[in-house]
Amino acid sequence: METTFTRVENSAVAEEYRITVPAEPLGSANTRPSPIFRKAITMPKGLQAGLQTGERRTMSKVFVNIGLSLDGYLAPAGMTMENPGYKNWGAKWSALMGWLINQQYFREHLKFGPGGETGPVNDLVRITTERIGANIMGKRMFDQGERAWPEEAPFHTPVYVLTNEKRQPWVRPGGTTFHFINDGPERALEQARESAASRDVRIAGGADVIQQYLNLGVIDELEIALAPVLFGGGRRLFENLREPGPQFRIDQVLAGPAATHLRYVRL
Repeated sequence: METTFTRVENSAVAEEYRITVPAEPLGSANTRPSPIFRKAITMPKGLQAGLQTGERRTMSKVFVNIGLSLDGYLAPAGMTMENPGYKNWGAKWSALMGWLINQQYFREHLKFGPGGETGPVNDLVRITTERIGANIMGKRMFDQGERAWPEEAPFHTPVYVLTNEKRQPWVRPGGTTFHFINDGPERALEQARESAASRDVRIAGGADVIQQYLNLGVIDELEIALAPVLFGGGRRLFENLREPGPQFRIDQVLAGPAATHLRYVRL
């Protein structure tokens, strides 16, 4: 059964109303989706009506979007920017995230140069990136990135860093400003929602920060790229969670050669 590919030119509205992704080929060589794409992202009727009347939702969604190893690790053991060869973490990380670096939209967005893959995974990367109005991360992730990111950091949104360190906002070219929050995850989320406006808030990591927001019960969606790589140790995603934990349902499965893209929505 063929579904309709809907593209809304206003990206803010597209993020808000969930662009429909085709479940069957459209006939174009560079946009032909995989036949193993299980479910389209559809636009609910209520949101269709809102789109026609110009109505906008007022509450940002909070979502996680990360890569995960087959044995449940978000990052390999020994991961430090100073020594990529330590415990072979650099090779493991490349195996985990290689699928993303090969996507055309990601390469263009981060100015890696021309080329890259097109198709449903590339569309997924674009939709996810364009919906983000603010990011939240932990100090460990920021410290690693501060040494590794280019001058134009790869976020292009406000980024709220959970830390005990008092520090003035750090403004980078390209629209990224890092804000250092000493008042806990709830305060960071409050400020991120305000910055995101009609767009969504991404919890970028690391594992302990995602766990904090899962325990607060505020994660609306989990987007996980499950890569066929085994770390054997490192930073686990799903641990230190309170009981009863949040409940999710499977919303989408998109299989690719280097990762299976899973989307879960909170019940």
